[in-house]
Amino acid sequence: MDQSYSADSLNSFSSQSVLEAELRQAQCQIKQQQAKIAELEADFNERIALLEKQRDEDLDWSGRQLAEAHKRISQLEKTHESTEETTRQLNKLAIELDRRNRAGQMGVTYAEAGNILGVGKSRICQLRTLIASDSRFNVAWHPRRANMKIIELKRYSKR
Repeated sequence: MDQSYSADSLNSFSSQSVLEAELRQAQCQIKQQQAKIAELEADFNERIALLEKQRDEDLDWSGRQLAEAHKRISQLEKTHESTEETTRQLNKLAIELDRRNRAGQMGVTYAEAGNILGVGKSRICQLRTLIASDSRFNVAWHPRRANMKIIELKRYSKR
């Protein structure tokens, strides 16, 4: 039996082998692309892990900074402790303010309060937070003088 191939059959064999070669090449490219995708995915996951670690460190750092700021603010806002001496001075100031209110005077400046207590204006400024936190007193702006505050008794205060 003579095997002779016709031109059509040879063309179909050659086109089939060309298609198979192209298919193998496409499969090879797909495998290369899949390997590249896996490599990029691994790199992406590493970067995500690094960013999450950095985020956690930043959160820890900001939490520590916030705690330190809160501590500093608390120390700055801390009211002075009332001692026996300051209690005696505030009682004396309240009695004198009551006497002056009955005479028609609304309140006293820091300098006048210092004269009443026998201390300087700077000491009254140091006691300002203690005076303001005392329920008997009201620290307010002077009604006629700019940039001056007065200490008055709350029960006589019009504010």
